[in-house]
Amino acid sequence: MNNDNEKFCVKCGKKIPKETKFCQYCGAEQPTSTSTSSDSQQVVHNQESSAKQGNNTTASTLLLVFGWISAVLSLLFIPVVFGIIGIVLGFFERKYHKNAGNILIIVSIVLMIVGIVFGMIMGSQAFEG
Repeated sequence: MNNDNEKFCVKCGKKIPKETKFCQYCGAEQPTSTSTSSDSQQVVHNQESSAKQGNNTTASTLLLVFGWISAVLSLLFIPVVFGIIGIVLGFFERKYHKNAGNILIIVSIVLMIVGIVFGMIMGSQAFEG
């Protein structure tokens, strides 16, 4: 195949025959236009957006993990501090996944309140005993 008879897939970026309607590698439908420069630009854009999405996924995962750990720790140790950390991480998570961030915020608030009440009960029993 020479360069005049090939183009790049708009989804995966692999070289495919110019007349191909579907990519033989990923199965994506190819546009019918013969503009090679627009195809190349679209491939570069797709690769950049997938790289950004990979970074966002890592950041989102870290926010969720540390947020849930903080929420659970607010049940046992210093509920106000760990509860607030969970709430703040939930707000940051909303940037990536709105529902997951909202759930983390709600759970952090509930567990912080339960942790405070649990601490008050345990503290009052220590003084009575």
